[in-house]
Amino acid sequence: MITLHFVPYGDRAMLALIDHLQPEDRSLVLHYLQQRNDLEDVYLAEQHVLVMPFNQAFPATHSIAPATQIIFPPCQHTIILRWNGEDLEQACARLGHNARTLAQLYMQPIYQVSFLGFRPGFAYLRGLPQALQLPRRELIRPRVAGGTFAAGGPYVAIYPDDSPGGWWLLAQTVGVELFRAHPPRQGALFQHGDEIIFREATP
Repeated sequence: MITLHFVPYGDRAMLALIDHLQPEDRSLVLHYLQQRNDLEDVYLAEQHVLVMPFNQAFPATHSIAPATQIIFPPCQHTIILRWNGEDLEQACARLGHNARTLAQLYMQPIYQVSFLGFRPGFAYLRGLPQALQLPRRELIRPRVAGGTFAAGGPYVAIYPDDSPGGWWLLAQTVGVELFRAHPPRQGALFQHGDEIIFREATP
């Protein structure tokens, strides 16, 4: 059983802590809240879920049973990377590794989708060791190419389309479609709880 306790947040919103939930349970929570007809919108982040109720009658406590799950189970994806990012050399100097070693270190973990945000299909992937973490860059680029693999803070991610960005650009994906037009997993390729494995492109 998953229990959520909401507290008022600002004039209209309500906020619940979800840092105790596993990524696969976040998908269930999101689905449960999105199906309610008393909510205008739902925003799920790393540690909290924020909702916008239509009125003050929205209950503060919710118990969600696993039997209510009507979503597709998490998937594992293997993504191919070509290590040619424009920030790769600076990242190597900052972290004290050559490019080959750094690429191998970044590809060792199995990452998991923690939440989606910033842009449609932008999945924040956790699992990056602290020794490989890089702070956000001081200047935001006005355009980062879609399909770019990047690191920022405790996360790695793939930019789903051309957009501004302030993360370290390390590699480029090869042959990845981050959006699917057809069922069963229509929309963004990555969903909450999915596992992501990165492999290097062959020459």
